[in-house]
Amino acid sequence: MGWLALAAALFAALFVALGFTPGDVGRALLATPGWLFATVVATTFANQLIGASRWRTAAVWLSPDAARLRFHDMLEATVWGSLLGQLMPMQLSLSLGRLWHAREARGGWVVGTTLYEQMFDLVVLSAGGAGALLVLLLGASPAASLAVALGAVIAGCVAIHQLFAIGHVFARKLGASALPGARHAARLVEPLARARSAPPLTVATLAAWSVARLPVLALRSTVVAIVFAQGADWLTVVIGYPAIGLASAMPILPGGMGVTEWTWTGLLVLAGATASAAGIAAVVMRIVNLVALVLVLLLVLALRLLHPRAAAASLAPSR
Repeated sequence: MGWLALAAALFAALFVALGFTPGDVGRALLATPGWLFATVVATTFANQLIGASRWRTAAVWLSPDAARLRFHDMLEATVWGSLLGQLMPMQLSLSLGRLWHAREARGGWVVGTTLYEQMFDLVVLSAGGAGALLVLLLGASPAASLAVALGAVIAGCVAIHQLFAIGHVFARKLGASALPGARHAARLVEPLARARSAPPLTVATLAAWSVARLPVLALRSTVVAIVFAQGADWLTVVIGYPAIGLASAMPILPGGMGVTEWTWTGLLVLAGATASAAGIAAVVMRIVNLVALVLVLLLVLALRLLHPRAAAASLAPSR
């Protein structure tokens, strides 16, 4: 629970350092226009759809049995994992949420495919962050930064392939030895072999899903900036979004809580907003996103009531 204490401390420090109060945040929330909240809900739903689609792409290749899962089941499991991500690091919460939802299936593929597809998110966010730094800090042209980012994505995908190739060799040698843990390493040989041999189309599709998330989430950030951080340049916010995404993906904090807010505040100040307005916008973003995620979950659960056959029976993989 240490990560929650650290997140709370960072969150509290934001209020103290920037001189705003919970009352200021409450008033901002009450003034949230309907169109903004609708946009946040819509982009949150789109983000969950993309996440489930990327997971399905990874699962179909790495574990063909997973193809029997209905897309609705994968979507619901993904939303549960994202909601848990408000209490624990996303890398852990997404696997746990999906594993719990698919508990009647063999669970190993759930964790493995989730970790695999999340690697592409990290590559894309890192590449986008590098491109954003070139524009915001070094004054590079957007075209040049985009070219650098695309090159970094390709290099990252190649690196993922090589990482699994190395892991496969290591697991095969360790599994054939008499060393402690050899039995567990032997179980990884086949999954690692399949991961390293993923066809270019599968790899490109996984990367494309991760790239598709960026404009969706950048739009969500931008509408909040327009309303609550008036004076901030919206283009700067869009370009700098990958930095927000990277902060949210930090594996030591739940949803990047605290770090995300400080990063988001810094970006808005860089874009021209006052420090207090930027801090309020960052906190409002956290709260509105959480409410939107809960509403998306309720929507997905309501859809399940309309399709009762998308239940546990569909989770049992073929033998």
